[in-house]
Amino acid sequence: MKIFHAALAGAVLFSGAAFATEVTQTLEVSGWHCKGCSGKTEAAVKKVNGVKDVKADLDKKTVTVTFDDAATKKSDIEEAVKAQHYKVVGWK
Repeated sequence: MKIFHAALAGAVLFSGAAFATEVTQTLEVSGWHCKGCSGKTEAAVKKVNGVKDVKADLDKKTVTVTFDDAATKKSDIEEAVKAQHYKVVGWK
């Protein structure tokens, strides 16, 4: 019986990891005027828990983000952008 409980506990603990998915998506940002703006946004998004990679493109006014969808949500990423005083226009 102890073995069953240990197996059940392990399954419960690790079941979330089985559903985690690494997602890459792009969001459009407004309010950038220079390379410093995009760099500041990129740095802020990198600090969000679960974010694996970030690339800001000043010319396209986009941020491409790879993140673990079990560790973070799009709204967390949007909040990081808004905290830098820029607006999220939408997701592609």
